[in-house]
Amino acid sequence: MKSKILLDKIKVKKVYGSFPEEVNHLTLDSRDAGEGSVFVARVGFNVDSHQFIPDVLEQGCRFIVADRKVDLPEDVGLLVVRDTPRVASLFAQYIYDFPSQKMHVVGVTGTSGKTSTSTMIHELLGFLGEKSALLGTNGFCVGEERILNINTTPETALLTRQFAHAVDKGAQHLTMEVSSHALSLGRTFGIDYDITIYTNLSHEHLDFYKDLNHYGYTKGMLLSQMGSDYKRDKYVIVNYDDPFCEEMRMESGYEILDFSLQSDKADFYAKDLHETTEGTVFTLVSPEGEFSVQSPYLGKFNVENLLCAMMTVWLKGFSVESIVTQVPKLPPIEGRVQFIGKEELPITLIVDYALTPDGLTKLLDAVKPLVTKRLILLTAMWGCGRDITKAPKMGKISSVADYVVFTNNHPGDDDRQRLVDELEKGITHDRYKKFLERRDAIEHAIEVSEPGDVVLLSGRGSEPFIVVEGMKRVPFRDDLIALEYARKKYNK
Repeated sequence: MKSKILLDKIKVKKVYGSFPEEVNHLTLDSRDAGEGSVFVARVGFNVDSHQFIPDVLEQGCRFIVADRKVDLPEDVGLLVVRDTPRVASLFAQYIYDFPSQKMHVVGVTGTSGKTSTSTMIHELLGFLGEKSALLGTNGFCVGEERILNINTTPETALLTRQFAHAVDKGAQHLTMEVSSHALSLGRTFGIDYDITIYTNLSHEHLDFYKDLNHYGYTKGMLLSQMGSDYKRDKYVIVNYDDPFCEEMRMESGYEILDFSLQSDKADFYAKDLHETTEGTVFTLVSPEGEFSVQSPYLGKFNVENLLCAMMTVWLKGFSVESIVTQVPKLPPIEGRVQFIGKEELPITLIVDYALTPDGLTKLLDAVKPLVTKRLILLTAMWGCGRDITKAPKMGKISSVADYVVFTNNHPGDDDRQRLVDELEKGITHDRYKKFLERRDAIEHAIEVSEPGDVVLLSGRGSEPFIVVEGMKRVPFRDDLIALEYARKKYNK
């Protein structure tokens, strides 16, 4: 890509020094900048990466984007603009040749259900013979390749590179989770979506947004960023049963379809639900008629996720009948109502990502059919400066369990004692214990269990790390730790 082409795309700017004739790489990570790179500096929540400009110069980078004038050698080009992340999004599309336009792209947003819905779409497309890529909480997947990402929706440069990689690997479709933070920070600028999905809205991220409406309107940005090119087939899918649904309908001019568990007015409606220990059976009412669906997933919330997924694949041109026949083959979703050691343990051990009041409520409803003796629940509160006002609500919701263990997710530099104390405020019985160390909490939940009990560890799913003091990421897997303790207790 010619540097001049990039520079000409920005009308309000200040330019200093001498730019390389061509560049082929863009990054916001100073460690990744070298010869042929454009390094975009930005002021983040914790770090101002302008301080790393000397490092990228030593690594050979000669094209710098910054929000202020800095002293540089004459053979280095400096582009000074007001909004560097926005420029990064624009430049990334040009450098990597607008990769989202070369695939059918689905974006999924909502407080919960993003990972499950996206994964179901990805798997169904694969079963139907389509080459698909997946991007979200569980990483970036294309073919047999999987790369873990730090964020649900990566920063704009990495995101665009992964889109381009999916194109290079021959992907026809890409389904991605779109977090509210990504929308607020402009990480998804430039992505050309074919279908966008709104799952639901509930209490979350009120440390970042001033209220629930502000949070909801941010989610709606995904729908409004689809453009207005009516020459292309584009669709929006919304949750008919969600209170914020009507606001979402105002965000896009494209055809809006909806799904429901409560109203037969919806385009995809699930009725006659029958929940078992092996999954859920229901009747799907669709524009192509009624079909019996054998879902391998527990919980009504997973019926909602599955309706989203089936509707999405149907909009891509597949018949409802062909989609329904693939549903029983869907594999477990990593970290979502995930059974651990199912064949070898006398307890039912489950990990799940639920970390909001709504998510925890839905999770507990989903595991009810499994409980024949006691339910032992580990509930945790996020740290890292996140919204703590939801903690008492989660404590109260946890009271339905026979025994509760309170601890933390990613405590970071927060007061661990306060995190568990806030959860304790909501509990309505005295059958609980608090732990400042998550490992100790997991061990205790296993130790107090007896054969036949359900032990449910919520809050992290299969995340591979935990954030501790100094904001350091330390390897930590709930599933592996729990399995280790359970084997010691029961396989003596």
